[in-house]
Amino acid sequence: IGLAGETAGDKPPPKPHASFVIAGDDPLQFVPKFRGTVESLPVLTKAARGLGAVNWLPERDQVVRRVPLLLSIAGTLYPSLPLETLRVALNETTVFVRSSGGSSVTAFGQRTGIEHVRVGKTVLPTDGDGELWLRLTRPDARRYISAHRVLDGTLDAKEVAGRDILVGTSAVGLLDLRATPLDSAVPGVEVHAQALEQMLNGDHLSRPPFATGLELAYLVAAGAALAWLIGRLGAIGAAVIGAAAVLVVFTVSWLAYTNAGYLLDPVYPSIALLLVYLATSLTGYIATERERSRVRSAFGHYVAAPLVEELARNHDKLKLGGETREVTVLFADVRGFTNIAEGLTAEELIAFLNRLFTPLSDIILEERGTIDKFMGDAVMAFWNAPVLEDTHATSACRAALRMQAQVGRLNDLWAAEAASRGEVVAHVQLGIGLNTGDCCVGNVGSPQRFDYSILGDVVNVASRLEGTTKTYGVPIIVGEKTALAAPSLAFLEIASVKVRGKERFERIFVLLGEEHVERSNDFARLSGAHARLLAALATADAAAARSALAECRDLGGAALSRLYDDYERQLLERPPATVSA
Repeated sequence: IGLAGETAGDKPPPKPHASFVIAGDDPLQFVPKFRGTVESLPVLTKAARGLGAVNWLPERDQVVRRVPLLLSIAGTLYPSLPLETLRVALNETTVFVRSSGGSSVTAFGQRTGIEHVRVGKTVLPTDGDGELWLRLTRPDARRYISAHRVLDGTLDAKEVAGRDILVGTSAVGLLDLRATPLDSAVPGVEVHAQALEQMLNGDHLSRPPFATGLELAYLVAAGAALAWLIGRLGAIGAAVIGAAAVLVVFTVSWLAYTNAGYLLDPVYPSIALLLVYLATSLTGYIATERERSRVRSAFGHYVAAPLVEELARNHDKLKLGGETREVTVLFADVRGFTNIAEGLTAEELIAFLNRLFTPLSDIILEERGTIDKFMGDAVMAFWNAPVLEDTHATSACRAALRMQAQVGRLNDLWAAEAASRGEVVAHVQLGIGLNTGDCCVGNVGSPQRFDYSILGDVVNVASRLEGTTKTYGVPIIVGEKTALAAPSLAFLEIASVKVRGKERFERIFVLLGEEHVERSNDFARLSGAHARLLAALATADAAAARSALAECRDLGGAALSRLYDDYERQLLERPPATVSA
């Protein structure tokens, strides 16, 4: 017969019919506790062979997933109704309880509470509170027998012969309906019956003592691996791995449930992995944004905005500690700047330089160059650092051509402005030297003040080539490696010169135009005549040199007149291979 424990009652409970044998810690410290009882009718209680508690302990969502097998009522250990029914059905007198401390029952060195309950040879695994996990099925109406069939004598005794019968109510108004994972309203007697059937069949669910430790160990290992992978695979790659880890958790949990009846929690480890992923991703995002901000701050003033964003997105393209890299260096200097400056006030001079260098800087940045520094009337820039570029020599040459064209437009503008004031302004000329070679690239300076710059002989040679433009009267001179690295552009070899501080001679070239110039028939004829001129000068063939020189003057026009004047002076004096810069 059933009785109910209550928390507020003080009526002493009847003596339980079952006796208990306990191995390990006292189970009273683990099981649900009640102060008193609500008993059945005395006549039924007196006639009963057993007394079992009918109390439920639903989860926080009020769903019944477990039934307590043991309860404490007024300090006395009682079996639940399903457990007591099993004892009576098996004709046993004793219930054996094994708890932590019994036969060294622990998990990770900690007390785990009640491990199992045994009636005769039937072992019932429980959780630490002595509750039995239910392996529920949906209610089957064919198993119900209406009370009126018993009362009116229409029930055939053969229907119940050899069976355990539980008597209870199913009417809604009697308030004995329970929610289970499979049904929102199940009669309480149905849950008791399924619990008893589960005990008899031995088809149990259990949460093994090692479950919590296993879940924690998996969480720590998977969480650490996920955090490590985010830094190497990125958020998307780590998300795929994390999803696979969650899938593993649910798969293992399902296999443990179906094959061994083990209850391993897949939800909390999955939520914890999600939190690890979010926290690590957020930390990585903050660090990435901080690094991007640092890159933008470091390069925003001398690298084009698209390049800054490219550096911010791809940190592997940036090495700030110093490295050797092939670069193309550009030096540009205003010729005759001293004469220009003498006619201007300090304010006018600064305004003039800003007006000149602003469009020139824009051109450098548009051609993916890096502005190194402004030196009075000169500017230095380089290509292929910090962002790698396969065609850096071509980009630098194209920037030089565009800069010369821009200076021409500025001269026209300044002349028009001066004419409107009745004045005359000096014609601004720009000399540009380009050279390609290996340099040391990185931050140069001190922790308080540093610049991203380059160091190396290629820088010095580029500066010398810029100065050589005055000697030959051409706007742009490039080194041999630059010309060879940009074969699609129009170059003419000038000479082999010996740069100060160098033992060997350097071949230098004048840059005349972009691809359309290089493909033109006029340039093809000029290039051929120029090559014949250099060959004649090298062999001191005066007649051939004069013939080629005349053709070159005709094809080269005024832009190359000073260059060919210089060749004419050399004609009978010495070959160009001995020219020094």
